[in-house]
Formats: sequence, structure tokens, C-alpha cells
Amino acid sequence: MPVTIEDLIQAGLEAADCEKSNNFSADELRRYANESLSEVYDEIVIAWESYFQQSADFAIDDSGKASLRQITTGIQAPDAFPVASLPIGNPRVVLMPIAGVFGSTVSALLTPQFFDVNGTASHTTPRLSFIPPAGRIIQIGVTPNSTVGAPSDVTIYKNGQPTVATGFMSSGASGSQNFLENTWPEPVHFNGEDALDFVIQERSSAASWAFSGILFIWLDQPDSLFYKEAGLIKSDCSDPIMPLDTYSQRNNVQGPRYWIAGDTLSIWPQFPGSATHAGNYTLDYVPNCPILESGDTVPPELARWRELISVTIAIKCKTKRDQDISSLTARQLKLIEGITVAKGKRKKEVRRMQPMHNWDQFPRGWYWNGRGRYGGW
Repeated sequence: MPVTIEDLIQAGLEAADCEKSNNFSADELRRYANESLSEVYDEIVIAWESYFQQSADFAIDDSGKASLRQITTGIQAPDAFPVASLPIGNPRVVLMPIAGVFGSTVSALLTPQFFDVNGTASHTTPRLSFIPPAGRIIQIGVTPNSTVGAPSDVTIYKNGQPTVATGFMSSGASGSQNFLENTWPEPVHFNGEDALDFVIQERSSAASWAFSGILFIWLDQPDSLFYKEAGLIKSDCSDPIMPLDTYSQRNNVQGPRYWIAGDTLSIWPQFPGSATHAGNYTLDYVPNCPILESGDTVPPELARWRELISVTIAIKCKTKRDQDISSLTARQLKLIEGITVAKGKRKKEVRRMQPMHNWDQFPRGWYWNGRGRYGGW
């Protein structure tokens, strides 16, 4: 039966004997569960690294560098700010709102007016109800139902405050009005939790007019899945590339070496006259421990260590309540020892295969002469 994050939390509360406590918020318990899952993952990977290994193919250009985010997710980072045109067809550039538009009728007011998705009226205070996915606003689009009734500014608000994502519409303008980020002084980014409001404010004169509004957002590059490297090899090469022992050796090595710092994997040496490192590579790596949200299922390879995860959660709960954790800590250490023991039990010696017939294990048309030699018919 699948184990969910809620199952882990409940088991942890029971182990801490505080399942009826009101001392913990849902977010806090979920954080405890993910921290505990990560700590147990560290222990498991030490003993079972090969079990978790994955591989990713990627390319390196003449710079000799590549992003681990792109290697492990397969998704490129957004283009640098500002883009000069809307990248039509890029699957990471998405239209918002997904269903419907911002809009309604602009009232004859000179104060900021806030609009809901598929709204029926304007509002004079922030709505804070639309949470876009994490990404950068790269274009605002406004289409008046007939014409713009009064000179107006359209502005994107974040968490109730105006941003620099704005555009001006002249009175009497018709057709779609688009405002690209290259007219703004800085990028406008939402983190996936920020609230967005679509705001119009008329200037100098006021008139009533209706419109629909949209946004284009360039989604953030997903977080790296990288935990640790297990090997690197260049396509069409039989020998793996070894890591540098120290960064200071980078330009004083025989043959290529790699170095990982932060999100960057680089190939060394890099200096004029050296052979190019451009080409296709395969990185063997251990992925990060997953971060679980409400309702998520624990991966099967981690669910088998449910008791250890739950005990670790219990230790965090009792620590917050300033209660004794010595018995739980002893239990935790015993369970951690079980990881290594379980690995040893799974090790089996490979059985040496014996020929079933004289011709087994040899190419067709060859025979065994019984004297340690084989030859053709």
C-alpha cells in the first residue's frame, strides 16, 4: 500500500506521543517530514548509492561548462532579461490566466482599479487572489472591447504593490496593445507564492470602457535534481573522465578532468591552445531526495524505511516541546545500523556458470577439444 507524507507525519506524531497536540501547524509538520526524509536519504545513499544512480546525456560547448539544472532536468534556463520579442512556440513561455482573461469594465475613476480573472466589476483594493506559477513576466496584453475610453496605465501589482511591468494606452486606441519587458527597467519575477493583480489607472480624464487582459510568463527553470556525481564520460570515448583532486590543479593535469562547483560542471584544463571540450557527454549521478507536498506518495525505495523516517520526525517534534529524546535517538541509531545490515544481506556471490554441453559459451562452429583449447570444425 502506498505511503503518503501524511502517513509519515501521523506515524511520527504517534512515536512522539503527541498525535493530539496542537503545537504544530500543517506546514511545520510537512517541513519536519521533508527534513527527516532528506536526512534518512543521506544515510541510505551512503550504503546504497548504486541503487539510486541515474544517467543524463548532455552537450558541452567550447566554454567547457554546463549547468547541472539543465543536465538533470533537460530544461534550459530562460533567456536573459530583456527579451526583444515574444518567443512564440517556446513551451516554457505560457499564457496566463490559463482559463479566461483578466477584465471587466473600467469605471470612470482616477484611482487604481483591480480586476479578477473573468471578473464582472472593477475593485478599488488589491484582490490578491491570482497566484501565477514561478516565472518572469515578459509581456502584458490588453484588448479594449471597442476603444480605450481614457488615457490609461496598465500595471502588474505583486503582493499589493506596483511593479515596473507597466504600459500606457492612449485614449481612443483600438486593437490589442502589447507591452514587452524590453520597455521595463528591470525584470519582474513571481516566485510561485506571490499574488498578482492586473491594474488599470486612468489619467487626467475618466471614462468607462471594457477590456480583456492577458500575460505571458517565462517559467523558471526547475531546481536541479543533482545530489552527487557517480561518473562522467564523453561520447565515443572508452575511458571515463576523472574529477580534479583540487581546483588549484585545473590547468596542470594530463588529460581532461571535471570539477563541480554550485550548479556548474566544468571540464579542465581551459586555456588557449588546449583541445576543445565541446561534445556530447553522459553524467552518472545520484538524484536529490524528493520534496513532498500534501498528498504526495513516498517513493517505494524510501518507503521501506518508513519507521526510521517517522522516528526522525518524532525527534523533531519532541525537541520542539523540549522533551527527552534519548530513547528515540537510541532507536534511530539502531534503525540506521539496519540500513548497512540490509545491504549486506542483499549481497550475493555471482554463481560461476558451467557449460551444459561441449559447445556452450563458444561461437557457433567452434568445439571444445577437452584439453583447454578450442578450434574450428
